[in-house]
Amino acid sequence: MHIKVKGVNNHLVFVLDDNQDFNSLMNELESLLESPLLKSDGYYPRAFFDFKSRILSIHELLRLLDLLFSKQVLLFDGINMAKVEKKNKIKVINKTVHAGEILELDQDALIIGQVNPGAIVRFKGKLYVMGRVSGLVEGLNARAKISGQFFKNAHVRINGVSRRNYTSYELTMLYYKDNEIFLDKGDMIYV
Repeated sequence: MHIKVKGVNNHLVFVLDDNQDFNSLMNELESLLESPLLKSDGYYPRAFFDFKSRILSIHELLRLLDLLFSKQVLLFDGINMAKVEKKNKIKVINKTVHAGEILELDQDALIIGQVNPGAIVRFKGKLYVMGRVSGLVEGLNARAKISGQFFKNAHVRINGVSRRNYTSYELTMLYYKDNEIFLDKGDMIYV
């Protein structure tokens, strides 16, 4: 058996082995739902399904619900799946972006070098620049943020709003809010 059934707080909890093939689990569940123990006139126990670390696709979830609906011996009371933690991958660019270069970034990124005058960096997430920023850095949406340690005559554009000839010699984060570009300065900037 790859499905364990426990009684917890007036519920049946079906714990499904996350190492077992989903189709096999559904076949086993179907057999359990047809057992005489679950067939009782007028009584429908509440059932909770624990899939442990398995993440169900929409197709698998619909298959489970279709099976439960077709058998009509339980009241579906929920499902538990492991939470997928979003891994924040940062693209590391270990070079200087030179005049005439256009760099387009679809993910959070760290530029180890500089953004020289005449260079263009377009980004959709968070951009961190370790060297001097003197070119155009453009956040393409309202969630875009740029953090840098040294801005010299930089052109910062976020969500279509521009700040030209921006200069700062300390750690600064620039972000969009209410149709303006705001900035936070200091040693502790949380991005």
